[in-house]
Amino acid sequence: SFQVNTPEGPMEVVAPVGEGQQMIVNVPAAPVVMATVVPVGGAPMMMATSAAPQMAPVQQSMHRTVPIGSIPAGGSQPLWSAQELTGTWICCCLPGGCGITTLTAEGDDVKIENGVCCFLGLPCPISNERWIRKGDTNGFYKDDEPSSVDVFTSRTSICNGPSCSRRLC
Repeated sequence: SFQVNTPEGPMEVVAPVGEGQQMIVNVPAAPVVMATVVPVGGAPMMMATSAAPQMAPVQQSMHRTVPIGSIPAGGSQPLWSAQELTGTWICCCLPGGCGITTLTAEGDDVKIENGVCCFLGLPCPISNERWIRKGDTNGFYKDDEPSSVDVFTSRTSICNGPSCSRRLC
């Protein structure tokens, strides 16, 4: 574990210790400095200003530590390479979504999706969505949305919340 200082005081962070677990750390933006400003002929006002330039949170994640094809500790299936999962996939999502995508791979740990989905009859293109392997699992998280994880339950099936996908070819 380690300590992080927050505006509310110190906070202890306990890191996962088992294989196949992932820890994501969001680094907060720069601290805020309060200043009193007195405009000419006006009343004093409090203003908040950044002590340093604002930066987007930095995400750090644990990468795969076991070889493709091996079964991670606590797992029941081997890790599949993203290259083994390429093909055409069809998706159904409750309440009223569907889609068809082509999955390609960048090496063993990144999948790229292109295609189209429909939600309540409205089409939405899927263009070069990048998904990254989540540690020592057959789950891949969306590059810009780490809470969205496609979990490959087999080489032909994906689950992600209320959606399920099957590989056609």
